[in-house]
Amino acid sequence: MNRLGPALIFLFLFPVSADAFQFDAWKSGMSAREAMAVAQDKDIPIVKDGIIFVNTHFDQKVMKYVDTAHEFNYQADLLGEHAKVNLIFTPESKFLSTIKIQWGAPFKDRAFQTKLFQLLTGKYGNYAKRERQIFFETSTWAIDKTNRVSMRTSGNSILVEYLDMIADEQGQKESKKRQDENWRQSKDKDASKF
Repeated sequence: MNRLGPALIFLFLFPVSADAFQFDAWKSGMSAREAMAVAQDKDIPIVKDGIIFVNTHFDQKVMKYVDTAHEFNYQADLLGEHAKVNLIFTPESKFLSTIKIQWGAPFKDRAFQTKLFQLLTGKYGNYAKRERQIFFETSTWAIDKTNRVSMRTSGNSILVEYLDMIADEQGQKESKKRQDENWRQSKDKDASKF
């Protein structure tokens, strides 16, 4: 029942169908188990983030992490370049909230950044916001009222991030609740030491 509560609240607050972003076969709001089923069906060599794995096919062993991990990734060739795709799920309810696609340098085609920017602009229209920092530049497009996509470029990498703002907010609440619980347990255990 402990894991069911956040999932039911999330389903009530988050309409999974209409206001969801989609990248490839991944749709925001899908559960981690649904994502693993997609990975298995499409033979995507997905792994728990932090695990180095060189398999080129789906490995059933990843299923042992589906209830405990909230970030998974895989390597892919996208637009003719090698990329890492991260799927980030809410920590407790395990719904897809963010997808990050990262390309590292060197790019075969130095105009790759421009082409990718044009691709996103062609699909989502003019960017809603552009920020320039010392080492990188970020352009952000609104997909709809609750979803956005951004592209951050630097001298040696490109990061495209799809973000479901409702799912991300839920994930932040779940993370804070987990941190507060961890603090409370640590304090109860260690307070007498001080």
